[in-house]
Amino acid sequence: MTAINLKERVAARLQSAREEAGYSKAEVAKLLGTDRQRIHGIENGDRPVDVTTLLQLAQLYGREASSFLTEDVPAPEQVPVHLRAPQGLSAESRQAIQNWGNLCATFVRLRERYGSEEQLGTLKRWLRDGGNSRVRDFAIEGHSQAVRHEMGLDDEPIGLHIFALISEHGIPVFRLALGRGEVDGAFVNYPGLGQVILVNRDQLLTRQIFTAAHELGHVIYEARKQDDSEVNLLGQKNPSEPQIDRFASSLLMPRTAIDLYVAQRLQRSEEGLSAEDVVHLQRHFGVSFLAMLVRLRRLGYISASRFEELKLTPSVRLAATLGYAIQQWEYSVPLEAEEKPEHKVAGLPKQYVGLVMRALEEAWLSQAAAAEALLLSLEEFERYLYYVDQQQLDVQDELKFYDEHVA
Repeated sequence: MTAINLKERVAARLQSAREEAGYSKAEVAKLLGTDRQRIHGIENGDRPVDVTTLLQLAQLYGREASSFLTEDVPAPEQVPVHLRAPQGLSAESRQAIQNWGNLCATFVRLRERYGSEEQLGTLKRWLRDGGNSRVRDFAIEGHSQAVRHEMGLDDEPIGLHIFALISEHGIPVFRLALGRGEVDGAFVNYPGLGQVILVNRDQLLTRQIFTAAHELGHVIYEARKQDDSEVNLLGQKNPSEPQIDRFASSLLMPRTAIDLYVAQRLQRSEEGLSAEDVVHLQRHFGVSFLAMLVRLRRLGYISASRFEELKLTPSVRLAATLGYAIQQWEYSVPLEAEEKPEHKVAGLPKQYVGLVMRALEEAWLSQAAAAEALLLSLEEFERYLYYVDQQQLDVQDELKFYDEHVA
Protein backbone atom coordinates (compact mmCIF):
# COMPACT_ATOMS: atom_id res chain seq x y z
CA MET A 1 0.00 0.00 0.00
CA THR A 2 1.31 3.40 -0.96
CA ALA A 3 1.84 6.26 1.47
CA ILE A 4 -0.93 8.18 -0.34
CA ASN A 5 -3.44 5.37 0.21
CA LEU A 6 -2.48 5.13 3.89
CA LYS A 7 -2.89 8.88 4.31
CA GLU A 8 -6.34 8.78 2.71
CA ARG A 9 -7.40 5.82 4.83
CA VAL A 10 -6.31 7.47 8.09
CA ALA A 11 -8.09 10.70 7.11
CA ALA A 12 -11.33 8.90 6.22
CA ARG A 13 -11.31 6.80 9.39
CA LEU A 14 -10.65 9.80 11.59
CA GLN A 15 -13.61 11.62 10.04
CA SER A 16 -15.85 8.55 10.44
CA ALA A 17 -14.78 8.06 14.07
CA ARG A 18 -15.46 11.71 14.87
CA GLU A 19 -18.94 11.58 13.35
CA GLU A 20 -19.80 8.32 15.16
CA ALA A 21 -18.63 9.84 18.44
CA GLY A 22 -20.92 12.84 17.85
CA TYR A 23 -18.32 15.61 17.78
CA SER A 24 -18.15 18.56 15.42
CA LYS A 25 -14.80 19.64 14.01
CA ALA A 26 -14.93 22.77 16.14
CA GLU A 27 -15.53 20.73 19.31
CA VAL A 28 -12.58 18.44 18.57
CA ALA A 29 -10.36 21.44 17.88
CA LYS A 30 -11.34 23.02 21.20
CA LEU A 31 -10.65 19.82 23.15
CA LEU A 32 -7.23 19.40 21.50
CA GLY A 33 -6.31 23.06 21.86
CA THR A 34 -6.02 23.68 18.13
CA ASP A 35 -8.14 25.26 15.37
CA ARG A 36 -10.94 23.87 13.22
CA GLN A 37 -8.94 24.33 10.01
CA ARG A 38 -6.31 21.88 11.23
CA ILE A 39 -8.89 19.19 12.00
CA HIS A 40 -10.54 19.84 8.64
CA GLY A 41 -7.18 19.53 6.89
CA ILE A 42 -6.35 16.24 8.66
CA GLU A 43 -9.69 14.69 7.70
CA ASN A 44 -9.31 15.85 4.10
CA GLY A 45 -5.80 14.42 3.93
CA ASP A 46 -4.35 17.86 3.26
CA ARG A 47 -2.43 17.96 6.56
CA PRO A 48 -0.34 15.22 8.19
CA VAL A 49 -1.35 13.89 11.60
CA ASP A 50 1.51 13.42 14.05
CA VAL A 51 1.67 10.58 16.57
CA THR A 52 0.67 12.75 19.54
CA THR A 53 -2.43 14.05 17.78
CA LEU A 54 -3.37 10.56 16.58
CA LEU A 55 -3.17 9.24 20.15
CA GLN A 56 -5.26 12.16 21.43
CA LEU A 57 -7.92 11.58 18.76
CA ALA A 58 -7.96 7.84 19.45
CA GLN A 59 -8.59 8.44 23.14
CA LEU A 60 -11.24 11.05 22.39
CA TYR A 61 -13.11 8.72 20.04
CA GLY A 62 -12.67 5.64 22.23
CA ARG A 63 -10.61 3.72 19.65
CA GLU A 64 -7.24 2.04 19.51
CA ALA A 65 -4.79 4.19 17.58
CA SER A 66 -3.86 1.18 15.46
CA SER A 67 -7.46 0.97 14.19
CA PHE A 68 -6.80 4.04 12.04
CA LEU A 69 -3.74 2.42 10.44
CA THR A 70 -4.46 -1.28 9.93
CA GLU A 71 -6.17 -2.63 6.83
CA ASP A 72 -8.91 -4.45 8.75
CA VAL A 73 -11.02 -2.09 10.78
CA PRO A 74 -12.29 -3.60 14.05
CA ALA A 75 -15.84 -2.62 14.93
CA PRO A 76 -15.80 -0.01 17.70
CA GLU A 77 -16.99 -1.34 21.03
CA GLN A 78 -20.29 0.22 21.97
CA VAL A 79 -20.73 1.32 25.56
CA PRO A 80 -24.41 1.33 26.54
CA VAL A 81 -25.05 4.25 28.87
CA HIS A 82 -28.25 5.43 30.48
CA LEU A 83 -27.84 9.04 31.52
CA ARG A 84 -29.80 11.20 33.92
CA ALA A 85 -29.18 14.56 32.26
CA PRO A 86 -30.86 17.31 30.25
CA GLN A 87 -31.09 16.82 26.50
CA GLY A 88 -27.86 17.48 24.67
CA LEU A 89 -24.33 17.19 25.99
CA SER A 90 -21.30 19.41 25.53
CA ALA A 91 -18.15 18.09 23.94
CA GLU A 92 -16.44 18.13 27.34
CA SER A 93 -19.15 15.95 28.89
CA ARG A 94 -19.05 13.48 26.00
CA GLN A 95 -15.28 13.25 26.34
CA ALA A 96 -15.59 12.62 30.09
CA ILE A 97 -18.10 9.85 29.43
CA GLN A 98 -15.80 8.33 26.83
CA ASN A 99 -12.99 8.45 29.41
CA TRP A 100 -15.27 6.46 31.67
CA GLY A 101 -15.68 3.87 28.92
CA ASN A 102 -11.90 3.72 28.56
CA LEU A 103 -11.52 3.12 32.31
CA CYS A 104 -14.06 0.30 32.11
CA ALA A 105 -12.06 -1.28 29.26
CA THR A 106 -8.87 -1.00 31.33
CA PHE A 107 -10.67 -2.58 34.30
CA VAL A 108 -11.72 -5.53 32.13
CA ARG A 109 -8.13 -6.09 30.94
CA LEU A 110 -6.77 -5.90 34.49
CA ARG A 111 -9.33 -8.38 35.79
CA GLU A 112 -8.60 -10.74 32.91
CA ARG A 113 -4.92 -10.67 33.84
CA TYR A 114 -5.13 -10.78 37.63
CA GLY A 115 -8.58 -12.13 38.32
CA SER A 116 -11.31 -10.53 40.39
CA GLU A 117 -11.33 -10.27 44.17
CA GLU A 118 -14.15 -12.07 45.91
CA GLN A 119 -16.89 -9.56 46.65
CA LEU A 120 -18.51 -9.18 50.07
CA GLY A 121 -21.82 -9.99 48.40
CA THR A 122 -23.71 -9.18 45.28
CA LEU A 123 -26.63 -6.94 44.52
CA LYS A 124 -26.94 -8.40 41.04
CA ARG A 125 -29.42 -11.02 42.18
CA TRP A 126 -31.92 -8.16 42.39
CA LEU A 127 -31.78 -7.84 38.61
CA ARG A 128 -34.08 -10.85 38.27
CA ASP A 129 -36.89 -8.65 39.61
CA GLY A 130 -35.88 -5.70 37.45
CA GLY A 131 -37.64 -4.16 34.51
CA ASN A 132 -40.54 -2.59 36.39
CA SER A 133 -39.70 0.61 38.16
CA ARG A 134 -43.30 1.81 38.15
CA VAL A 135 -44.25 0.08 41.37
CA ARG A 136 -46.16 1.16 44.45
CA ASP A 137 -44.44 3.06 47.24
CA PHE A 138 -44.75 0.25 49.77
CA ALA A 139 -42.96 -2.12 47.38
CA ILE A 140 -40.18 0.42 46.86
CA GLU A 141 -39.77 0.74 50.64
CA GLY A 142 -39.53 -3.04 50.90
CA HIS A 143 -37.01 -3.31 48.07
CA SER A 144 -34.77 -0.62 49.55
CA GLN A 145 -34.77 -2.28 52.97
CA ALA A 146 -33.97 -5.64 51.40
CA VAL A 147 -31.02 -4.05 49.57
CA ARG A 148 -29.82 -2.52 52.85
CA HIS A 149 -30.01 -5.95 54.45
CA GLU A 150 -27.99 -7.38 51.55
CA MET A 151 -25.35 -4.73 52.30
CA GLY A 152 -25.27 -5.80 55.95
CA LEU A 153 -27.03 -2.68 57.21
CA ASP A 154 -29.84 -2.19 59.71
CA ASP A 155 -30.98 1.39 60.23
CA GLU A 156 -27.55 3.00 60.44
CA PRO A 157 -26.74 5.82 58.00
CA ILE A 158 -24.90 5.13 54.74
CA GLY A 159 -23.76 8.60 53.70
CA LEU A 160 -20.25 8.72 52.26
CA HIS A 161 -19.89 4.95 52.51
CA ILE A 162 -22.36 4.39 49.68
CA PHE A 163 -19.71 4.49 46.93
CA ALA A 164 -17.56 1.78 48.55
CA LEU A 165 -20.60 -0.25 49.65
CA ILE A 166 -22.01 -0.52 46.14
CA SER A 167 -18.58 -1.31 44.67
CA GLU A 168 -17.87 -3.96 47.30
CA HIS A 169 -21.13 -5.69 46.42
CA GLY A 170 -20.36 -6.24 42.76
CA ILE A 171 -21.25 -2.94 41.03
CA PRO A 172 -18.19 -0.67 40.56
CA VAL A 173 -18.79 3.05 41.14
CA PHE A 174 -16.63 5.63 39.35
CA ARG A 175 -16.76 9.26 40.50
CA LEU A 176 -15.37 11.41 37.69
CA ALA A 177 -15.35 15.12 36.88
CA LEU A 178 -18.12 15.67 34.30
CA GLY A 179 -18.63 19.41 34.61
CA ARG A 180 -21.46 21.15 36.40
CA GLY A 181 -25.10 21.16 35.42
CA GLU A 182 -25.27 18.58 32.60
CA VAL A 183 -24.85 15.06 33.93
CA ASP A 184 -25.48 13.83 37.45
CA GLY A 185 -24.91 10.13 36.90
CA ALA A 186 -25.22 7.13 34.60
CA PHE A 187 -25.03 3.37 34.52
CA VAL A 188 -23.67 1.06 31.87
CA ASN A 189 -23.88 -2.67 31.26
CA TYR A 190 -20.25 -3.00 30.23
CA PRO A 191 -19.11 -6.27 28.59
CA GLY A 192 -16.85 -8.14 31.01
CA LEU A 193 -17.80 -6.00 34.02
CA GLY A 194 -21.57 -6.07 34.16
CA GLN A 195 -23.32 -3.10 35.70
CA VAL A 196 -21.11 -0.07 36.41
CA ILE A 197 -22.20 3.27 37.90
CA LEU A 198 -20.89 6.74 37.09
CA VAL A 199 -21.30 9.71 39.47
CA ASN A 200 -20.39 13.30 38.63
CA ARG A 201 -17.70 14.43 41.09
CA ASP A 202 -18.27 18.06 40.09
CA GLN A 203 -21.46 18.19 42.18
CA LEU A 204 -21.86 18.81 45.89
CA LEU A 205 -21.02 15.71 47.90
CA THR A 206 -24.55 15.23 49.23
CA ARG A 207 -25.79 15.28 45.65
CA GLN A 208 -23.18 12.68 44.67
CA ILE A 209 -24.42 10.44 47.49
CA PHE A 210 -28.02 10.72 46.31
CA THR A 211 -26.98 10.18 42.68
CA ALA A 212 -25.18 6.94 43.57
CA ALA A 213 -28.32 5.65 45.31
CA HIS A 214 -30.45 6.82 42.37
CA GLU A 215 -28.29 5.06 39.76
CA LEU A 216 -28.32 1.91 41.91
CA GLY A 217 -32.10 2.10 41.62
CA HIS A 218 -31.80 2.22 37.83
CA VAL A 219 -29.53 -0.83 37.92
CA ILE A 220 -31.94 -2.79 40.10
CA TYR A 221 -35.14 -1.85 38.31
CA GLU A 222 -34.13 -1.25 34.71
CA ALA A 223 -30.89 -3.04 33.83
CA ARG A 224 -32.75 -5.98 32.31
CA LYS A 225 -34.41 -3.66 29.82
CA GLN A 226 -31.06 -2.36 28.58
CA ASP A 227 -29.57 -3.79 25.41
CA ASP A 228 -25.83 -4.38 25.64
CA SER A 229 -25.36 -2.73 22.24
CA GLU A 230 -27.50 0.31 23.05
CA VAL A 231 -25.88 3.71 23.47
CA ASN A 232 -27.95 6.50 25.01
CA LEU A 233 -26.07 9.72 25.60
CA LEU A 234 -29.01 12.11 25.36
CA GLY A 235 -30.48 11.16 28.73
CA GLN A 236 -34.07 11.96 27.87
CA LYS A 237 -36.31 12.20 30.90
CA ASN A 238 -37.45 8.78 32.03
CA PRO A 239 -41.04 8.44 33.32
CA SER A 240 -39.73 6.17 36.08
CA GLU A 241 -37.50 8.87 37.61
CA PRO A 242 -39.89 9.68 40.51
CA GLN A 243 -39.98 6.02 41.54
CA ILE A 244 -36.21 5.75 41.30
CA ASP A 245 -35.86 8.86 43.46
CA ARG A 246 -38.15 7.27 46.06
CA PHE A 247 -35.97 4.18 46.10
CA ALA A 248 -32.87 6.34 46.66
CA SER A 249 -34.57 8.28 49.45
CA SER A 250 -35.71 5.11 51.20
CA LEU A 251 -32.28 3.52 50.85
CA LEU A 252 -30.46 6.51 52.34
CA MET A 253 -33.10 7.49 54.90
CA PRO A 254 -34.84 4.32 56.17
CA ARG A 255 -38.34 4.85 57.47
CA THR A 256 -37.86 2.86 60.66
CA ALA A 257 -35.01 5.11 61.79
CA ILE A 258 -37.01 8.25 60.99
CA ASP A 259 -40.08 6.88 62.79
CA LEU A 260 -37.99 6.23 65.90
CA TYR A 261 -36.52 9.74 65.90
CA VAL A 262 -39.93 11.36 65.43
CA ALA A 263 -41.50 9.23 68.18
CA GLN A 264 -38.77 10.27 70.62
CA ARG A 265 -39.06 13.90 69.51
CA LEU A 266 -42.84 14.01 70.02
CA GLN A 267 -42.45 12.49 73.48
CA ARG A 268 -40.44 15.58 74.44
CA SER A 269 -42.69 18.09 72.71
CA GLU A 270 -46.16 18.13 71.17
CA GLU A 271 -45.01 20.55 68.50
CA GLY A 272 -44.24 19.25 65.03
CA LEU A 273 -40.79 18.85 63.55
CA SER A 274 -38.71 22.03 63.50
CA ALA A 275 -35.98 23.18 61.13
CA GLU A 276 -33.49 22.07 63.81
CA ASP A 277 -34.96 18.55 63.70
CA VAL A 278 -34.54 18.42 59.94
CA VAL A 279 -30.89 19.52 60.28
CA HIS A 280 -30.23 16.83 62.91
CA LEU A 281 -31.77 14.18 60.66
CA GLN A 282 -29.99 15.27 57.48
CA ARG A 283 -26.67 15.35 59.31
CA HIS A 284 -27.32 11.90 60.72
CA PHE A 285 -28.10 10.38 57.32
CA GLY A 286 -25.50 12.36 55.33
CA VAL A 287 -27.96 13.84 52.84
CA SER A 288 -28.91 17.36 51.83
CA PHE A 289 -31.40 19.43 53.81
CA LEU A 290 -33.82 19.42 50.87
CA ALA A 291 -33.59 15.64 50.37
CA MET A 292 -34.39 15.14 54.06
CA LEU A 293 -37.27 17.59 53.82
CA VAL A 294 -38.76 15.80 50.80
CA ARG A 295 -38.49 12.46 52.57
CA LEU A 296 -40.28 13.78 55.67
CA ARG A 297 -42.99 15.31 53.50
CA ARG A 298 -43.57 12.04 51.66
CA LEU A 299 -43.79 10.14 54.95
CA GLY A 300 -46.44 12.57 56.15
CA TYR A 301 -44.46 14.18 58.95
CA ILE A 302 -44.57 17.65 57.37
CA SER A 303 -47.56 19.36 55.76
CA ALA A 304 -47.38 20.97 52.34
CA SER A 305 -47.48 24.47 53.81
CA ARG A 306 -44.84 23.63 56.43
CA PHE A 307 -42.66 22.12 53.69
CA GLU A 308 -42.72 25.41 51.78
CA GLU A 309 -41.76 27.31 54.95
CA LEU A 310 -38.87 25.01 55.84
CA LYS A 311 -37.49 25.10 52.29
CA LEU A 312 -36.39 28.66 52.97
CA THR A 313 -34.22 27.62 55.95
CA PRO A 314 -30.52 28.66 55.69
CA SER A 315 -29.56 25.10 56.62
CA VAL A 316 -25.75 25.46 56.62
CA ARG A 317 -25.90 28.49 58.89
CA LEU A 318 -28.37 26.72 61.18
CA ALA A 319 -26.12 23.65 61.32
CA ALA A 320 -23.21 25.84 62.41
CA THR A 321 -25.41 27.38 65.10
CA LEU A 322 -26.24 23.87 66.33
CA GLY A 323 -22.54 23.10 66.70
CA TYR A 324 -21.91 21.05 63.55
CA ALA A 325 -18.54 21.44 61.83
CA ILE A 326 -19.08 22.91 58.37
CA GLN A 327 -17.02 21.37 55.56
CA GLN A 328 -16.17 23.08 52.28
CA TRP A 329 -17.99 20.42 50.22
CA GLU A 330 -21.28 21.52 51.79
CA TYR A 331 -21.33 24.81 49.93
CA SER A 332 -18.84 24.52 47.06
CA VAL A 333 -17.04 22.08 44.78
CA PRO A 334 -13.21 22.36 44.65
CA LEU A 335 -11.73 23.27 41.31
CA GLU A 336 -10.02 20.33 39.63
CA ALA A 337 -6.73 22.22 39.62
CA GLU A 338 -6.97 22.57 43.41
CA GLU A 339 -7.88 18.94 44.05
CA LYS A 340 -5.20 16.68 45.50
CA PRO A 341 -4.26 13.55 43.51
CA GLU A 342 -5.30 11.24 46.36
CA HIS A 343 -8.76 12.78 46.32
CA LYS A 344 -9.10 12.14 42.58
CA VAL A 345 -8.00 8.52 43.02
CA ALA A 346 -10.50 8.13 45.88
CA GLY A 347 -13.24 8.56 43.26
CA LEU A 348 -12.23 5.27 41.58
CA PRO A 349 -13.26 1.78 42.75
CA LYS A 350 -10.84 0.38 45.32
CA GLN A 351 -10.37 -2.86 43.41
CA TYR A 352 -9.59 -0.97 40.21
CA VAL A 353 -6.93 1.18 41.89
CA GLY A 354 -5.42 -1.90 43.53
CA LEU A 355 -5.11 -3.69 40.19
CA VAL A 356 -3.52 -0.63 38.54
CA MET A 357 -0.91 -0.40 41.31
CA ARG A 358 -0.23 -4.14 41.10
CA ALA A 359 0.24 -3.89 37.33
CA LEU A 360 2.68 -1.01 37.91
CA GLU A 361 4.69 -3.02 40.46
CA GLU A 362 4.94 -5.96 38.05
CA ALA A 363 5.87 -3.63 35.15
CA TRP A 364 2.81 -4.70 33.17
CA LEU A 365 1.88 -1.02 33.10
CA SER A 366 4.42 1.76 32.69
CA GLN A 367 4.28 4.72 35.05
CA ALA A 368 2.75 6.81 32.27
CA ALA A 369 0.10 4.16 31.58
CA ALA A 370 -0.68 3.80 35.29
CA ALA A 371 -1.05 7.58 35.61
CA GLU A 372 -3.42 7.62 32.64
CA ALA A 373 -5.43 4.74 34.14
CA LEU A 374 -5.92 6.83 37.29
CA LEU A 375 -6.71 9.99 35.29
CA LEU A 376 -3.63 11.77 36.64
CA SER A 377 -0.84 13.66 34.97
CA LEU A 378 2.66 12.27 35.50
CA GLU A 379 3.37 15.03 38.01
CA GLU A 380 0.16 14.24 39.91
CA PHE A 381 0.97 10.54 39.83
CA GLU A 382 4.39 11.12 41.37
CA ARG A 383 2.72 13.14 44.14
CA TYR A 384 0.21 10.32 44.63
CA LEU A 385 3.01 7.73 44.96
CA TYR A 386 4.69 9.97 47.53
CA TYR A 387 1.40 10.22 49.42
CA VAL A 388 1.04 6.41 49.41
CA ASP A 389 4.61 5.98 50.68
CA GLN A 390 3.98 8.48 53.49
CA GLN A 391 0.83 6.62 54.51
CA GLN A 392 2.82 3.40 54.67
CA LEU A 393 5.46 5.05 56.86
CA ASP A 394 2.72 6.28 59.21
CA VAL A 395 1.40 2.73 59.52
CA GLN A 396 4.88 1.39 60.26
CA ASP A 397 5.40 4.07 62.93
CA GLU A 398 2.09 3.14 64.54
CA LEU A 399 2.99 -0.56 64.58
CA LYS A 400 6.37 0.25 66.09
CA PHE A 401 4.71 2.35 68.83
CA TYR A 402 2.30 -0.53 69.52
CA ASP A 403 5.18 -3.03 69.84
CA GLU A 404 7.11 -0.74 72.21
CA HIS A 405 4.32 0.55 74.44
CA VAL A 406 1.28 -1.71 74.20
CA ALA A 407 2.17 -5.26 73.27
